[in-house]
Amino acid sequence: MNGELPTIPSSLVTLSVGILFLALLLTAGCTQPYQEHPKEQGVVSGTGTIRYIDLEGGFFGIVADSGVQYYPLELPAHYQSDGARVMFVVKIRDDIVTVQQWGTPVEVREMAPL
Repeated sequence: MNGELPTIPSSLVTLSVGILFLALLLTAGCTQPYQEHPKEQGVVSGTGTIRYIDLEGGFFGIVADSGVQYYPLELPAHYQSDGARVMFVVKIRDDIVTVQQWGTPVEVREMAPL
C-alpha cells in the first residue's frame, strides 16, 4: 500500500444514495400508529383498550391510545373483557345513532390481542 485511499465509482455512490432514500421513503409511513386507510374512506386502525362502560345498561367500548372513543356495534365475545389491549381496524359508521351516546359507532373489521 502506498497510502492512497481506494476510489469508489460514482455510479455505486449514486446507487447507494438512491437505495437509502427509497428505504427512508418507504418506512416514513410506518411512524403513525393511527391512520385512515386510503383504500376505503372511514376505515381507521390503531391500538387501544377495551373498556366496560356502565351507562345505558352497560356495554363495551374501545378507548384508543390517542384518547378517541369507539363504540363497536358488534364486539366479538372473546374481546369483551375490561382492560384487554387490542390492535383494531374499524369502519366509522356515521350513518347510525345509538342510545349509548358514547364514542363513535364503528363496525369492527379486524381485531387482535396485544
